[in-house]
Amino acid sequence: LSGIISLSLTSFDTSHVTNMSNMFSSMSALTTIIVSDDFITTAVTNSSNMFANCSTNLTGENGTIWSNSNPADKTYARLDGGTANPGYFSKPPLYWYLTTATNTNDTLHISSVSNASYDSATNKGTFTNFTTSTSQPWNTFKSNITNIIIDNTVKPRKNDMSYWFTNITNLTSITNINNIDTSDTTNMQYAFAS
Repeated sequence: LSGIISLSLTSFDTSHVTNMSNMFSSMSALTTIIVSDDFITTAVTNSSNMFANCSTNLTGENGTIWSNSNPADKTYARLDGGTANPGYFSKPPLYWYLTTATNTNDTLHISSVSNASYDSATNKGTFTNFTTSTSQPWNTFKSNITNIIIDNTVKPRKNDMSYWFTNITNLTSITNINNIDTSDTTNMQYAFAS
């Protein structure tokens, strides 16, 4: 296990786990531990050496870095809340979709962008991330879209790509469709319908 760099434990529900002793111990190359809200340590009664001898490169999502001077038990086994609530865990990435399409522009650009906001001068803005299967941030202007450009890698949220491009009836081309990471996608129902 000493060569593992990143762990994705998003499918772990640890709400009933009582022993996490040595769980990440001596993982000397580990840099990232990704968990969901189901990674819970409230029932854990034995967490001795949980993070003993880990990598000095292990960093939580808000910059908390593993240190030998920090407790090696479950104290840091949580999502990193920065200096106020330090932890070694990170959330799965959230993918936001920034579009430059407007009623006068026939091209929809889809990008993975965080912390963007609407700019009325340029008509660019961040729309709601996909939290349900039928959510389409470009619904209001999709009848005008003839071209879609996937600017960089985007990944369907919740492994769900259903209804993404439904009823974009004037669509003639999609550029860089290989930038959509569908490696974990389980639902593509009606993704290109109509």
